[in-house]
Amino acid sequence: MNRDRSTRFFPVLVAGVAAAFALLWRVLTFAGFNNDHYVNVARAQQMVLGDWVVRDFVDPGMPLTYAVSAAARWLWGSSLGVEVWLIAVAFAVGAALTTLSAARLSGSAGFALTLGILGVLINPRSFSYPKVALYAGAALIMGSVARSPTTVRLAALALVTAIAFLFRHDHGLFIGLGSALTIGQAASAAGWRAAVRPLAIWFLLLMAYLAPWAIYVAAYEGHFHYWASALAFSRTEAAESGLRTLPGFQFSAGHASDNALSFLFYCFHATPVVALGLLWRRRSQEAWLGERAVISALAVMGMVVNLTFMRGSLSGRVPDAFVLDGLLLAWMFGRVRHLARDAARRWGTAAMLALTVAVSVAIYWGADVHEQLGRSGALDGSDAVGQRIADLRIRLGKRLPERDHVPSRYSRALLPFLAYVERCTAPADRLMVTGLFPEIYVLANRRFAGGHIAFWPPYYSTPAEQEQAIARLLRQSVPFVILVNQVAEEVRRQMPRVWTFVETRYEPMAQIEVPETAGVRIMVEKNRRVRSVDPSTGWVCFTAVLEPGARGLEPR
Repeated sequence: MNRDRSTRFFPVLVAGVAAAFALLWRVLTFAGFNNDHYVNVARAQQMVLGDWVVRDFVDPGMPLTYAVSAAARWLWGSSLGVEVWLIAVAFAVGAALTTLSAARLSGSAGFALTLGILGVLINPRSFSYPKVALYAGAALIMGSVARSPTTVRLAALALVTAIAFLFRHDHGLFIGLGSALTIGQAASAAGWRAAVRPLAIWFLLLMAYLAPWAIYVAAYEGHFHYWASALAFSRTEAAESGLRTLPGFQFSAGHASDNALSFLFYCFHATPVVALGLLWRRRSQEAWLGERAVISALAVMGMVVNLTFMRGSLSGRVPDAFVLDGLLLAWMFGRVRHLARDAARRWGTAAMLALTVAVSVAIYWGADVHEQLGRSGALDGSDAVGQRIADLRIRLGKRLPERDHVPSRYSRALLPFLAYVERCTAPADRLMVTGLFPEIYVLANRRFAGGHIAFWPPYYSTPAEQEQAIARLLRQSVPFVILVNQVAEEVRRQMPRVWTFVETRYEPMAQIEVPETAGVRIMVEKNRRVRSVDPSTGWVCFTAVLEPGARGLEPR
């Protein structure tokens, strides 16, 4: 009895260790949010300042992603630390769930902890936490459903599928696919007709969970327009960031990181295929109830996720696919440890350990773990770690990023202008920006205009989408357009209605030089009432009271 309790408790203990490691690692190695993460932060700020997703601004299919960040900002304020801790806690939950799932699949808490820590060290991008927490959580619940598809477990699986869908619609699609496969196969032992009832329960509960969102979208935009826009965005993004050629290997000095990522790319793609092959060979027996259902579902999900997630820049994309492939490796490790023949068991275990070592070395080089350790201060002793903590405490307590945490050369060059915007415009005023630089809105503490975080062709460039944006612009107070010269010609050519709107209503105010680029033009609205002049810049102000330095950025 006591031994059974300790056996059940130990995986929970190692999951807690993985969670604590992930929490500390994500905070201590924080290097500032990149440009893409500010897409979520800017939309979260938009909601905190009064706009609502779909109703007031375009949603490409990720409403809960920014709603969660908005809720955190509403509860705890807009300091950088709020978002950093949100991300760190989410990754900690993901590490714990990954470790628990791996422990169940492998039967080894030690191997599960290794996978949990590797999932942290591979360093997924900050905005990728749903790809860790949601998929690990879904895998854990799918295992329970495969053993016994009770109504409570089906409700839990439907809930995680709905949450995944609202975080990003393709997450819901992939997890929904795996869920349906798990339920169908788990119940099919009694005949395929027996699978209809649990599948129907799961699907109806899923629809019930999503009904409020569906009604909301129908009321404010309509599903036809919403889905047409979201699918067009997804197609454009896939075309822009797709993998042009398969990654290769360079057998010369200086390519360790690239080679490591290439190895992980092929290893991850091969893992679900090998898992399905092993499952097919063992199709006449199961090591535990529901094994065939959950492993085949995880393998199918893994193949789809690998094809979808691992594209574009491998350094940013490969880590996104770790969870499902890692869990399949855990299952394979568990199977070889229980082979009947001693020789097969020894050789199989040795092969799996060798593969784990190879993956660990590849993660070390591919994710530049040494550089991350250096950033945390761990390579220089406890005093350096203490100094790192003290520095982060100060920097994360502020609303605005400083020094190396400023995400782009554009936002760094625009700091004086953004300080001026906060001093010389009203809180209700908005900014219009060409090109994807969402941090501009966060730094200026202003909302984006026209319902778009960026006027950046080919995204949202159809005549109907341009007219919708212009209709919103006409209802809003937008004193400035930040025209990134590098994309100006594309905006003029692919978004002619928007370009004509800007040319007609705005005139040049300033040129901001940005190193190694064509710079930025600041366009100011014509005939807007001027209330004063900003003494720091000499530019006109649209507010009656100047408050140099108040709540905002100082020119640097």
